[in-house]
Amino acid sequence: MRSMNERSGAESYCWAALIATSAVLYHFHDRMTEGLRVVEHPAGDLLGIFLRVILMTICLHVVIAVVFSIKRGAAAEQDGNPYEQDERDLAIERKGERFGYAFLGVAINLIVLMLLFEYAYPGHSQFAVSVLGPAHMFFALLASLLFSDIVKRVTMLMAYRA
Repeated sequence: MRSMNERSGAESYCWAALIATSAVLYHFHDRMTEGLRVVEHPAGDLLGIFLRVILMTICLHVVIAVVFSIKRGAAAEQDGNPYEQDERDLAIERKGERFGYAFLGVAINLIVLMLLFEYAYPGHSQFAVSVLGPAHMFFALLASLLFSDIVKRVTMLMAYRA
């Protein structure tokens, strides 16, 4: 791993965002599961977990943006970016967005397939995880969203290494 001085601002920002999203995913997983099993929660608890995850994500990313904006100084005020970007950074960000979006598309389609299969053939599910219960569906969808951001950030970091 290169030192902070050898990384661009965009790459450092990507690392910070990856760590933040990973922390949110860890918190979400911790609240929703016991071991590897999703625990059923009442709707009110699911709403609380959802709001906590959303607020954590927003707060962490705002703090990261503020720290990078302060570090960048007056230049951040002029163009509104918390880090300096060039054409390569923009291309890498677009690549990360494509991979993250593709992952999310595949995950949503798999969840829909699982849901339809479980309703069409009750009791004959071959899937390790059920998505029939609200907590399971909630877990599958929100985990897919968080993992898509992780896929985006990892793709970007791999592109910075290339």
